[in-house]
Amino acid sequence: MNALVLNPPSKVVKNVVRDLLYACWCKGKRIGGIRFPKTSVSDPAKIYNSSNIILKAIYLRRLKICFQLIKGNSQRTLELGTGSGILIPSLFKNSRQLIGLDIHKRLLEVKNALIDAKITNFELIQASAYQIPVQDNVFDSIIAISLLEHLPKVERVVKEARRVIKKNGSFIVGVPIENRATKLRHLYLAKKYGTNANFHITSYQDIFSAVRKYFRIVNIKKLVPFMPIAASMYCALECRPK
Repeated sequence: MNALVLNPPSKVVKNVVRDLLYACWCKGKRIGGIRFPKTSVSDPAKIYNSSNIILKAIYLRRLKICFQLIKGNSQRTLELGTGSGILIPSLFKNSRQLIGLDIHKRLLEVKNALIDAKITNFELIQASAYQIPVQDNVFDSIIAISLLEHLPKVERVVKEARRVIKKNGSFIVGVPIENRATKLRHLYLAKKYGTNANFHITSYQDIFSAVRKYFRIVNIKKLVPFMPIAASMYCALECRPK
């Protein structure tokens, strides 16, 4: 698996410098120039738009490693836990039909913000990831970035994803790796941005276990490539249905 291949130090340093420079360029700018509404205590919209370039570089890098696993164009894409719609401007470029699903009640505000930004080929559905309101085997790709760690019954969500994805579909999962360092970061974010310091209720080990019951993990990308998964801070998984 690609996760076992270590990047040379020179490449790691190059990536870090490039991400920091990009975060500097983005300082004070909204993602895509869009004012995304904050939809929950754990919504990272404010962090992605932070003026803290190191924090912003880390969060942008998390998205980058997830998007590196999205290959080619998809006829139908489902984003689970679409939140404030941060990912939709990027996802819609690779999908003819994009559906964002979430349970919060501010989807109309999200839709209006995206339409104001001239993004139109998407649909937002208010529903639970535990019970996706579509037929079996309809999506070419399903995206769940920074979602599963917030849910208590993660296996039910993964099972639903398996039900609605096509046989040769791609399931992309982004998951933070909890350790002492990340817990300190959560405390900082809670104080700085008013987020919940204990909002990750499912461990990455349980997420990996649930995913492996219904999917094959064919690729793993880590936020810190040269570290073992337990110390990598964040992982992106490319999965295929069993």
